[in-house]
Amino acid sequence: MKLIVIKKFRDKNNRNKVYSPGDKVVHFEEERAEDVIKRGLAKKAEESQKDGGKNPHPESIINLGTHWRTVVSDVKNASDVGKLKEALAAEKTSAEPRDSVLKAIEERITELESF
Repeated sequence: MKLIVIKKFRDKNNRNKVYSPGDKVVHFEEERAEDVIKRGLAKKAEESQKDGGKNPHPESIINLGTHWRTVVSDVKNASDVGKLKEALAAEKTSAEPRDSVLKAIEERITELESF
């Protein structure tokens, strides 16, 4: 079963492996896949595409008015390319654009568009 991670979690068999929102997982057996879906950590890839790319998690909205580390963290959890592009444009036109924020947004957009 193909899954898309929606909430950061650590692999139960390999504690060094961390799955982040947006990661694709294809190697879980059916029972394990159903468990992570039930726990709200991931969802079936087909379901992710049915929402038309809209962000189903309002908590991952990007607030550019916060500290750069908070913004970068929010960007890593964002799944809506449209919102990311809006945030990128807003950050670029701000009085003092932050390079780390710009880079994080650009990388996340590239990551999501490559899926």
